Amino acid sequence: MVESFGQRLHRLRLERGMRLRDLGKSNTIAQYEAGLRTPRQPAIIFRLACVLNVSPDVLLEPLDLPPIQLTAPMRAALALAQTDVEPALQRVIDGQKAAMRRAATGEVWGWSYTLSRIACRLPGRLAVGHDGRLDPEQTLAIAAHWFNTDRWALAAMLLESLQPLVPPASPFFGRLAHNTALAYMALGSADAALWWCDQSAAWGAAQSDAWWQVLVAGIVAGVTCDLPAYADRFAAALHLLETWRPHGTPDPLVATWAETARATAALTAGDGRTAAALVERLIQRLDACPAVQPELTTIRDVQARVVAAVTGSPSEGLALVDQALYQAGQRGDPGYALIPAWITSVELALSAAVPDGEERWMHLEGYFAGLGATGQVDRLARRTGRQRPRSSPFVPQIPTHPPTTHKEVMP
Repeated sequence: MVESFGQRLHRLRLERGMRLRDLGKSNTIAQYEAGLRTPRQPAIIFRLACVLNVSPDVLLEPLDLPPIQLTAPMRAALALAQTDVEPALQRVIDGQKAAMRRAATGEVWGWSYTLSRIACRLPGRLAVGHDGRLDPEQTLAIAAHWFNTDRWALAAMLLESLQPLVPPASPFFGRLAHNTALAYMALGSADAALWWCDQSAAWGAAQSDAWWQVLVAGIVAGVTCDLPAYADRFAAALHLLETWRPHGTPDPLVATWAETARATAALTAGDGRTAAALVERLIQRLDACPAVQPELTTIRDVQARVVAAVTGSPSEGLALVDQALYQAGQRGDPGYALIPAWITSVELALSAAVPDGEERWMHLEGYFAGLGATGQVDRLARRTGRQRPRSSPFVPQIPTHPPTTHKEVMP
């Protein structure tokens, strides 16, 4: 005798010692188990599977779901993936979102299956489960690898495409939202980054995880630090960072984030004295606490801008930030962590009128444009007082050789 969906759900719940309300609304779950209702939306199936810690196909097997049928747009996306993966991924995301808006369950399944087929052509060979769809945990890991190797646009698209498979109740959702926010932060897409920050913060609140709220606040501060339009968001994030006191003592990493943000705010407001004092305290903490070492390049970036503002000498600040970029290159730090320092390097080089200032501008503008980071191009143009070029003549590589004259490292 084949076990029905309701019987299987009831058995799995009891085996795990869970109550009806642990899976969702008690009345709804009771109706599922009694066979009075059957979930037909993919998000519900995946949420239940995540909560029960089973593969989705365990729940899908007894369901009489219609077979997956590929539509013409799905077949077109598969054909495009043979030559150009990124536009194919974008078509899948657009198709998924449109199907979700129409509550077209069959189409959502179809787009998810299309994505799993495209996954076979992607670097890292994304993991596909028995149900023919992507495995959320392994896919998140691969997207994180792409992000850390400066494939920000591809990582953002892949993470977006997981949205139908990783609902907010999933234990994977916090990581999905956090990493997607980071990807859009790297791309300079402030609105998208902040939207995903809000999703991640909501997940953390639902999990009663205060640290998650602080983690997201660090991203918000980084996204909004030099954008006047987001002054309220920056202030709220800074307040949370400053008031975070786990177990009665400051968290050294969070304190570093907070003081970096405060120094940036003071510098933006023209208060070089306060900014210099905060940066000096940060440098002292670097020497005393290994936990904040990963923030070194960000701190040195702020220090370079403070020195240039206080001394009135862009060249002094330029020497500091170039040296920090060189050391980061020696450590193999990912590009997304160096974006503020890259932009500062160009800004100070142009201010100091060094011989390669224009070349640095073209170098970094081309690099950002080649990655699809148009928001970072706009930020670079705003910081340097330059008009954003209509197009980039080339996509350069970031040099890693030691600085020679002026301790310079080309961004």
